[in-house]
Amino acid sequence: MKDVLIEFGKYTEKPLVVYPNLGASYDPKIKQWREFDKKFDFDTLTKTWYECGARLIGGCCTTGPEEIKQIRKTLDQLR
Repeated sequence: MKDVLIEFGKYTEKPLVVYPNLGASYDPKIKQWREFDKKFDFDTLTKTWYECGARLIGGCCTTGPEEIKQIRKTLDQLR
């Protein structure tokens, strides 16, 4: 993601958006999410994304309140 943000940042002055999920995948046959067993360090990831130009950082599929709280806390420290 870092490399993508850096590359996109070369071509725009607009804020970049990061909207990650937790790595789970949806299985349409059983209509359920298959959990991803790796936990992400949203503090470190948020800092990296922000340093690379992301200003709109949120969460997509299976990202929950705890991850959003961590993103918010980290952004508050960076701003």
